[in-house]
Amino acid sequence: YGNENICQEYPIDIEFESEEAIDHGGVQREMFSAFWEQAYLQLFEGATILTPLIHPQTDTTVFPVLGRILSHGYLVTGFLPIRIALPTLICMLLGPGRLIPSDIVEGAFLDYLCCVERETIKEAFGHQVFTHEMQSMLLNTLSRYGCRQVPTPSNLQQLLQQIAKYELCVKPTAAVAAIHSGIPSIHSPFWNNLTVQDVQSLYKSLTVTALRVLGILQFPDTTNAAEKQILGYLSSMVGNMNEVQLQNFLCFVTGSSVVLGKAIHIQFNGLSGLARRPIVHTCDCLLELPVAYSNFQDFFSEWLAVLSDTGNCWTMNSL
Repeated sequence: YGNENICQEYPIDIEFESEEAIDHGGVQREMFSAFWEQAYLQLFEGATILTPLIHPQTDTTVFPVLGRILSHGYLVTGFLPIRIALPTLICMLLGPGRLIPSDIVEGAFLDYLCCVERETIKEAFGHQVFTHEMQSMLLNTLSRYGCRQVPTPSNLQQLLQQIAKYELCVKPTAAVAAIHSGIPSIHSPFWNNLTVQDVQSLYKSLTVTALRVLGILQFPDTTNAAEKQILGYLSSMVGNMNEVQLQNFLCFVTGSSVVLGKAIHIQFNGLSGLARRPIVHTCDCLLELPVAYSNFQDFFSEWLAVLSDTGNCWTMNSL
């Protein structure tokens, strides 16, 4: 992507070194997912929701390349890096000067906070008078983001909107502008036709939730009693997974850590004993499940072990 010419390729064929896999879509999805996971670590800041970071040691020439990958990745596979804060991502795609409604910015900032800070602020909105303890917690939270006013029930909303706009729109402006500048001119007509609400809808549709993952599982038309039990285990497992586990499950089965709307087709295999394991075909989004489980706990624990085994479970072969 150091050369913009690659952005004219639709589709593109990807090959991973030392891995036997033919790219019919799954390898592309995995490449973009894997790339952004590394980019998050090196070029962004935040806990769960991220913004691009420029520090004195940053090689800023990489940011226009991010713009090419961001745009081409979506046009080729439908993938967007949704761990980036929505207002920040909107500016990366549509331009840093785009006006974003306050409710979008404020909502994204609440997601940007840690759980305790987020719950404290949400609870504070329900009070007409702040206790000393609540006011102290709010002040500690907001002062970390440069707030120099004492939060009160009458000014909390305004303070939150000001801080949110600065953290998600103003502070990352230089990085966002550099990323946006990398979007190829041949892609510009597509992005120029989108509104803030269009990008918001795309963002929401890609967000991973248990209900969305359950909604794309496509079960066989006919099953026996043992297979029905395994399908029940699968549904229960997905319903009990946290967001990170759901993303890992989705990436393992489809090659993408976001919901691209592709159905996950379920089949069964006869593997048992030490050979018992799920097998996936990411290009077809096909999941083969063993039926040799006698209880849900074994099923769930083995799945968690598979997804955490980064040395083996992500290795592709030609099966």
